Amino acid sequence: MDVVEAAYEVTSADDRWLRGILRAAAPDIDCGEGVSAFVCRIGDDALPIESPVVGTSAVAPAFLQSLQEHNANPPAGAVDIIRGRVVWFAPVSEGLGARISRDMRRQVGGAFFDSLGALAQDGEGHVLQLVATSRSLIQVHPKTAAAWRRVLLHVGTALRLRRRLGAPEAILRPSGVVEDARADAKTADARARLKEAVLRMERSRTTRVRQNPEDALSLWQGLVAGRWSLVDQFESDGRRYIAAHENVPRSEDPRALSSVEQSYLVYYLRGASTEEIAFAFGKSPATIGKALSSITRRLRLPSRVALRRMGEIELLDRFRVDLQSTPVDVLVVGETTIHPSWRAVLSSACLEVAELASTGLTDGEIAVRRGRSIRTVSNQLARVFRTAGVTRRQDLMKVLRAPHRVGL
Repeated sequence: MDVVEAAYEVTSADDRWLRGILRAAAPDIDCGEGVSAFVCRIGDDALPIESPVVGTSAVAPAFLQSLQEHNANPPAGAVDIIRGRVVWFAPVSEGLGARISRDMRRQVGGAFFDSLGALAQDGEGHVLQLVATSRSLIQVHPKTAAAWRRVLLHVGTALRLRRRLGAPEAILRPSGVVEDARADAKTADARARLKEAVLRMERSRTTRVRQNPEDALSLWQGLVAGRWSLVDQFESDGRRYIAAHENVPRSEDPRALSSVEQSYLVYYLRGASTEEIAFAFGKSPATIGKALSSITRRLRLPSRVALRRMGEIELLDRFRVDLQSTPVDVLVVGETTIHPSWRAVLSSACLEVAELASTGLTDGEIAVRRGRSIRTVSNQLARVFRTAGVTRRQDLMKVLRAPHRVGL
């Protein structure tokens, strides 16, 4: 909770804001060799640092230079891994793999053997990194990682708010009384939701509740009604109010997804679970589940499994779109109608399996969907490949959409 409160000190200068988060986080994540914090931008093949680099001790100029060089030219694959995670809390040796971890040690220098990485994306192309180095291999308990992922969802939300902070849409007292509201915050429903969120936040700060960090975290919403973030605002006489700022990630989307749905999709594609997205946006898991199912249907994908694997599928027609200022491959399942001539040489079961395979489903996923064994599905696909004269799934539907040629 100390980290969450430090993150929402959004009016502080970059170095002061980072030091506040670092002071709160270091007692829990310092592995004996110090912790550093900074904000970088996710580029196509680099992670340029765009903030001061602060540490639990003075950052040596040599270390700072090597860190900047490392982020400007990171090990192959590191940028894609970081881009694919809206939040991340894991040892580098585990999360990025032994090769990348080894390359990082060589590039950054120092005597550390492993490092603990805590990453929080803002949903708009920037990421805060906390890095704690260690002289030995690091292991993190799953419950610790899960709790920190929730904390980091707040940090990412606060990072986004810092970059766009403007006039609040509502001002409330700590008692929940709405002093002023404008725009969409003026409605009775919005005022009621904001009041409830303020009361929950205040309850999370009580001594009794803070003794159980999980309970406290569950009370404090990063986004109220999927739209507003709450931050403390002090008047000149020291009186405290709660300001509600609009803070939905911004994006452009040609698939007729709302701005909130776009945000859900980006978080989902970057590895967040349904429960984590619900926590980040102040919604119920059921609401997020329905939204993701709706997105899946509109993108004409067969399942949420296929939605999760969008970035891995090479067969489908794809176009590029900037979501939250980050290039994301949004896939459109091309028309998979199989030419009627193929029905004379392949069974309907084989053709159905071929269509499902074309959407990116594995043999196991197809087997579950059709109520068949994996071996049966594999044999059917092998038959299709032989008959179509192809060896890769990427080429399968291109052949099956065209007329079957005798002697193929």
